[in-house]
Order: sequence, then structure tokens, then C-alpha cells
Amino acid sequence: MRPRLRHSPRIFCAATASLLVAAPDALAYLDPGTGSIILQGLIAAVVAGLFYVRSAWARIKSFFRRRPVPGPEDKRQSP
Repeated sequence: MRPRLRHSPRIFCAATASLLVAAPDALAYLDPGTGSIILQGLIAAVVAGLFYVRSAWARIKSFFRRRPVPGPEDKRQSP
């Protein structure tokens, strides 16, 4: 028989909150290189998003611009 995990989300949230509140200060130093890497990542994410939107827009446009495939009656017979 499987145990019932009825209260597990509440317990998980309470445990996570208590760990975050009880965490000591990090006393970390962020040098200018860290900010540069964060900025570079943000720029890369924006460019990737724009590329995705551009390629999706091209697919949508090509879907509506498709020409019908010529059927057998449309083909010319060569003599």
C-alpha cells in the first residue's frame, strides 16, 4: 500500500521557507566579470528570442503564400 502524500506540498514549502530564512549571509564578492557575464547572457537570450520569432514568422508567411500544386489537367503536354 502506498502512503498518502496529502500534506507533502505544505511540508515542502515550510521546509524550503525555513531553510531560506535560516541561511547565513554569503559574504560573497561579485567582480565586474560577473556582471559582464550576466549582461552577455541577457543579450544572448534576447537575440535567441528574436531569431525564434523571426523564424516562426517566416514559417507562418510561407504557409499562407504556398502556391497550389499543379494537377494533371494543368500540365502541358509536349509534342
